[in-house]
Amino acid sequence: MIQGAGAVDSRGRLETGAQGRLFEAAHEFEAQMMKELIRPMTQLSESDEVSSSEGALTDFASEALGRSLSLAGGFGIAEKIINGLCQK
Repeated sequence: MIQGAGAVDSRGRLETGAQGRLFEAAHEFEAQMMKELIRPMTQLSESDEVSSSEGALTDFASEALGRSLSLAGGFGIAEKIINGLCQK
């Protein structure tokens, strides 16, 4: 999750308070969805011997990639969530 006083939105503006928390939560949700889509591509075959550290490292890499993709625009899921909840 993005830590600090606020998050930076896709336009480079600092978001604080409730808007910042919404931004973080929407992108975390999209990142988790993207992680689940990436997981099958990063798993080793069942015949490969996988240590627990390799499995953990692969999970960490999938999570980091999902988060990076989401913050870079991803599929636009986070933006749709933010726009939908911020409409007046």
